[in-house]
Amino acid sequence: MTLPDDVELFSRELTVCIDFASLPTCVGITPISSLEDEFGIRIDWLPLSGGTKRLSERQPAPGTLDPLARYKARRQAARRKWARRELERNCERLGIRVEAGERQFDSTILNLGLLFLNAHRISASDYVKRAFRAAFVDGLAVDQVEVVIALLEQERWKNDGWKNDGWKSDGLMNDGLEVREFGSFATGDESRRALEELQNRLLAGGVLNSPTFVCEEEIFEGRQHLPMVRWMLAGHKGLPPV
Repeated sequence: MTLPDDVELFSRELTVCIDFASLPTCVGITPISSLEDEFGIRIDWLPLSGGTKRLSERQPAPGTLDPLARYKARRQAARRKWARRELERNCERLGIRVEAGERQFDSTILNLGLLFLNAHRISASDYVKRAFRAAFVDGLAVDQVEVVIALLEQERWKNDGWKNDGWKSDGLMNDGLEVREFGSFATGDESRRALEELQNRLLAGGVLNSPTFVCEEEIFEGRQHLPMVRWMLAGHKGLPPV
């Protein structure tokens, strides 16, 4: 699927849209982030709120006769059974209890943390990995501003200058940015509106679930497409992994 006219939303190399509340994305975050070192690129991470999946979960209005109710009930039961098995597999891969994998939380503050780094042109890969670990492995209160500030403060403070495309490689030092500024950023109306507008643009661009890869103006939904993305980044050498 090709992108609409507003392709400037996505980077030229690789954009990965992530929902911090997505356990499957957490499982795949290490091999995804390793693409930076493997191909010498910078991943452009964009936060994706889980609300977009509600588009496929709408129920008929109360009192409305649904002729497919019996069929939908069977499908729903099958999906629940598959989802349970997938949950157990993912938790086993992470070495966590199923209860931890089932955890529900508001990822808005984590999303704003990612926007904060993007706004200051800071490479966010380390933050992304720490955020997923904090949410699912450590079970931290990631819906609290102070917790996300602590995650941001764990950045490596290396004065490595600027990459060719203007993004800083490993820190927040050069422009005197203070991580504590995130408190006012996270509670400000402007940043909340920016996050909402980003969700609208991602939805309009066809980004619905996490993780979604955008590479060469093509959209790939799900971590099962990682081999295809790797093949594209490697220059389309050999047969595609399809």
